Amino acid sequence: MNNLENNLSLNDFLILVKVNIKLILILVFACIAIAAYITYTTPPVYKATTAVMIKEKPGSSMVMNIGGYEQKSRMSNEVQLLRSRRVAKEVIKRLWQSDLRNSLYIFETRMFFPKGERVRRAVRELFSLGFYDPSNESAKSYYEPYSNEIAERFADKVIKGLKVVPRQGTDVIDITFKSVYGKEAMSIANIIAEVYKDLEKEISAEEANSTVEFLDEMVKKQELKLAEAEEAIKNYKIDHNMYDSEGSASLFSNRLATLESEIYNNFAETNIRNEQIAFLESKLTDDEKNLADKISTDINA
Repeated sequence: MNNLENNLSLNDFLILVKVNIKLILILVFACIAIAAYITYTTPPVYKATTAVMIKEKPGSSMVMNIGGYEQKSRMSNEVQLLRSRRVAKEVIKRLWQSDLRNSLYIFETRMFFPKGERVRRAVRELFSLGFYDPSNESAKSYYEPYSNEIAERFADKVIKGLKVVPRQGTDVIDITFKSVYGKEAMSIANIIAEVYKDLEKEISAEEANSTVEFLDEMVKKQELKLAEAEEAIKNYKIDHNMYDSEGSASLFSNRLATLESEIYNNFAETNIRNEQIAFLESKLTDDEKNLADKISTDINA
């Protein structure tokens, strides 16, 4: 076998080509035809990119950022929000309520026909065995008001054409939308960014309201605890005659002043009595003192 391969010459290859020339030409023409068909019938793809900067929410800096985990988690959450159905439905709502409703490829109110449209239709008619109807590809028109059903019908197209990529090491997210029309891609990309900004404001307002409500609840609880503590202190002081029922210190001060005055009066009265006793004793004679002592002794006996 190896000897046979080594012995093949150029003429042998030419003979093989001549023998299979028809098959080779068929394959070459088939490849060229397929490539030409794809080139002329595939619609172009235009991409429009806009960028949004993610601002740090108030109070989020209080959370410790270890190894950049908090930053990565926040960016991932924002990417998921941008790709959410909530954003897509809001985009559909704004497009539907705009003047562009009946001139957008995403709503099929504006169709795109490539250069090889005639060839594409001929091929479809050939392979569909007559079931192909070109009228199904005509542009539509909508005059009905916006509804949730409309949002559900077209939201998947927004999500499918959307690409969200965060820039490494920054707080910026690139929003890219693709369409067969460049202006439409640019308009939808800008609307997605606007919807995201408005939604961020709404979410921030909801979080702020929740925070305020939480703080109000905590303040009320602390005020209740403080009132209970003050009431307990007041009752304790009333029970120990330190305060009157209204919680003032006037009763305690008055009582303290009264007691202090009584103590001074008692001291003064004692001194006066001692001086009177000393004066009276000085007036007694020795016999009277002995008689007084004797009487006192007899009374004690």
